[in-house]
Amino acid sequence: DNCILDTLGLKIGYIRYTSFGDKLYAEDLDYVLDKMQHCDGLLLDVRSNGGGSSSNVYNLAGRFCDQKRLVYRSYAKNGVAHDAFDQGVDLYVEPKGSLQFTKRIAILTKRGCYSATSFFTLAMKSFPYVKVIGDTTGGGLGVPNGGQLPNGWTYRFSVTKTLSPDGKNFENGIPPDITVWLQDSTLNKGHDDIIERGILYVKNGN
Repeated sequence: DNCILDTLGLKIGYIRYTSFGDKLYAEDLDYVLDKMQHCDGLLLDVRSNGGGSSSNVYNLAGRFCDQKRLVYRSYAKNGVAHDAFDQGVDLYVEPKGSLQFTKRIAILTKRGCYSATSFFTLAMKSFPYVKVIGDTTGGGLGVPNGGQLPNGWTYRFSVTKTLSPDGKNFENGIPPDITVWLQDSTLNKGHDDIIERGILYVKNGN
């Protein structure tokens, strides 16, 4: 879903992205971003996005990227010891497609954001014009693996760990740059505190 808000003397784009599970097509992204080019900033709402395909993380983040940037480092388990990991690999995002949006962007998050959404949020935090606003994501920064036991039980666990470019481990969730919780008192009046804080970021840069 997408729309354009005209408020505080600004034109602010709003995109609601509910799942990384469906394939992202370049022509669809071109269509949406073309509508946003004249906006002063963008709200990208990924609240309650449970994740999906990691390829969509790079396809989407590349549309908001101004230059090639290191976004995280991934380490694969290679032994039975708790700390047995390989040397790791650096992961980068770079501009993709024919259109990008690199003005101020507010990523709106909450605890219902998992897996690919946490990867996307961590990647976007590497862009200097992006702020994550809302609550900490639900986590899930590992590549899953699993199987089935002889008794029919299934199991699934992470076989990698992911660190931010400065070496921080956010497996339990990506913290926001600006913490905002929804308040019943304002929701009942038709206000969304997280969206409104995102609008202020686009306006003031903080």
